Amino acid sequence: MKALDLYCCDGGAAMGLHRAGFDEIVGIDINPHPNYPFEFIQGDALNPPVNLQGFDFIWASPKCQIHSKSTNQNKKGYSRRRGRYENQIPQTRELLKGSGKPFIIENVKLAPLRHDLVLSGAMFGLKVNRDRWFEIEGFVVDQPLALDRRNYPVYSICGDTSPKHERRRRVEQGLPQSATREEWQTVMGMPWSRSKANISEAVPPAYSEYIGREFFRTREFYK
Repeated sequence: MKALDLYCCDGGAAMGLHRAGFDEIVGIDINPHPNYPFEFIQGDALNPPVNLQGFDFIWASPKCQIHSKSTNQNKKGYSRRRGRYENQIPQTRELLKGSGKPFIIENVKLAPLRHDLVLSGAMFGLKVNRDRWFEIEGFVVDQPLALDRRNYPVYSICGDTSPKHERRRRVEQGLPQSATREEWQTVMGMPWSRSKANISEAVPPAYSEYIGREFFRTREFYK
């Protein structure tokens, strides 16, 4: 089975899909990602340099900055920052619907998506909140139970928790105020990524592995 990974960044979603059973994965991103763990093509995800009909499944993670909590809540420079970002979700949805292929669009909580699935780190025992919404076409995914995240100390990755709270907790434990790249790699399950910035934008492989397994389980009902 072959999966296309649009807006792939360093391949958090791709690794989970691979673990779920996809044996061929192609990632596309406008920026270079030399650490992407599968075949990578640098290009525009909205005008992909591949034939979508050649894939069995498409994953898309449009850039989330315009929908992020930090962009929308911090009034200082609000308009200036929002003006730098484009809402890519409508165009992505149109592209994927036109393909006729099963697909999923992933983004942050404030994004204008149909809320077919909501995942968070506590559902998978991860020490990061990383709340994400998913819009799904062509298959179904059972919603996991929302566990009590108070049982999971979380790391401050991409605004997942208060940086001030995180720094205080780390100081109390005798740790450096900021989490290291190695800690981020471990928390997210992405040891191949060499960039904290890329890890901060990634989908935990645990999420996409779960979704990929659900795809294989339910896709037959939608053929």
